[in-house]
Amino acid sequence: MWKFVVSILSLFLALAVNAQTSTSPGRFEGGNDFQYFGAVGNVSVQCFPSGGAPSGPTSAYYRCDGYSFSPAEEARFIGPIADADEVTLVATHADRSTRSKSGSYDGRKGQSDDRFNLWISTVFQRPLLKMGANTVDWTLKRKGKSVTKGSFVANVKDNGDLQCPNASETSWDMNDCISSARVCSNYFSRYGHLCQ
Repeated sequence: MWKFVVSILSLFLALAVNAQTSTSPGRFEGGNDFQYFGAVGNVSVQCFPSGGAPSGPTSAYYRCDGYSFSPAEEARFIGPIADADEVTLVATHADRSTRSKSGSYDGRKGQSDDRFNLWISTVFQRPLLKMGANTVDWTLKRKGKSVTKGSFVANVKDNGDLQCPNASETSWDMNDCISSARVCSNYFSRYGHLCQ
């Protein structure tokens, strides 16, 4: 599928590490404003067997759906310097539904150790954010006990669908005439910059 797809802390924040509620708004690396563009395009593919007679269809026509999400589908949480080893994020979406995620936190650097999934949706993954305004409440913990907390708003703007050019492909893999997965991935890699 097509995807397009450090902060400065004041002395006050350093002194307020043990406070229950921090004045730091927190944020995602790259910022809290996200842009979404859908993308659609049509591609026809001709498949040629590498040897012998074809074992399936020799042509296919696919409507490929993709998207661009920027600045990134995954990002670290950037928070205050604190004596903490865990961060929990709870996002309340515009439709009032919620999603929470937790991860380890490096209190000396003031950031989560790993990146949080903000937008990738699969059978095994669910994103933290949804379209619109997302209020993200964060809590830093040390050995399971709350150290400090705060909140910020992460906005996801829907910029509508882009139309991508029609294309024709040739493949030497007969599977490309059975499944669109690789064909559409290649299509957006080659023609994604032409979508408008």
